[in-house]
Amino acid sequence: MGRGRQGKRARLSSGNPDGPKVQLEWVLPRSFLPVPRSEFRTCTQAAGGHFDDGFNYWHGHFNVVAVMGLKPTEISDVASKVIPAGRYAKKLLEVEGLWKGFDDGRVQAVAGLSLCAGPGEVVGLVGPNGAGKTTAIRCICGIMRPDKGHVAIDGKDIRAVDSDEALEARRILGFVPEVPAPYENLTVWDHLEMIAQAYSLPEREWRPRAEELLDLFDMREKRHELPLRLSKGMRQKILIMCALLHEPRVLFLDEPLIGIDPKGARALKDQVRRLAAGGSCAVVSSHILSLVEELCSRVAVMVKGVIVAEGTIEELRRRARLKEGATLEDAFLAVTAGAEER
Repeated sequence: MGRGRQGKRARLSSGNPDGPKVQLEWVLPRSFLPVPRSEFRTCTQAAGGHFDDGFNYWHGHFNVVAVMGLKPTEISDVASKVIPAGRYAKKLLEVEGLWKGFDDGRVQAVAGLSLCAGPGEVVGLVGPNGAGKTTAIRCICGIMRPDKGHVAIDGKDIRAVDSDEALEARRILGFVPEVPAPYENLTVWDHLEMIAQAYSLPEREWRPRAEELLDLFDMREKRHELPLRLSKGMRQKILIMCALLHEPRVLFLDEPLIGIDPKGARALKDQVRRLAAGGSCAVVSSHILSLVEELCSRVAVMVKGVIVAEGTIEELRRRARLKEGATLEDAFLAVTAGAEER
């Protein structure tokens, strides 16, 4: 059985005929994440069994609804072994069938992209120049209108006609663009205060957080400076601090380390890890593959507007048929070379 329907039920059986039979309800959200066969086996073997229906791929997440041979109080223990945490839980980010073209559709920058991320995930989005990464991110964040597709932030449609739903989606979203372009007539502190007002943050919460960010990114002495008097890296730090001020549940970083000094880079990585540990998720797009390899739990490779490969670094390495110890750069070059030849 391949892709199923919402509410489809399957059964997980242990290798022992006398072992527990786990009945799972297949919950398919509006977007889905294919799971490679290798990871499927890992997940099912962790529960000591296999799916009778012999799935090659499964999407969304499963709810354990019945376990034959076990008491109701014991079901949660089996469920924790069957359902991986985070990745198949409720999705904070869901993108399905995203399209964006230019020049009356003659140039297709994004061509049916689907992507999702759950609590605690940091997903890398990588690809060659012109792959459509920045266009995709701007469409997902609501800055650019896609031609078609569905984008949900914590279940809320960011393009909803109901402005309240779209507003709620944007309230938990953070975005650092590729090109730092802060407001020329606002000081560093003015930017933070503007963000606090835009998100209706209580002063007792945002002021201490703003002071903390100034220290983390070594910007305290520049708090009253205008962007024109700052370096490119410092202007980038303004946008990073603004994106982090409201503690976003979903954070997008598009080439975030351009011009950033090592201390600022470390501070940003630490903040991304802290947010993920607290149940948020992040998508990091960068040509600095060492950053992606260090920070991301999963990587999506984008070529010509579509994701051509997705998984952990180990999964990408196996897909590219590389030896153990090969880097993300090795896997990236192998995967993209094959995709661009098609």
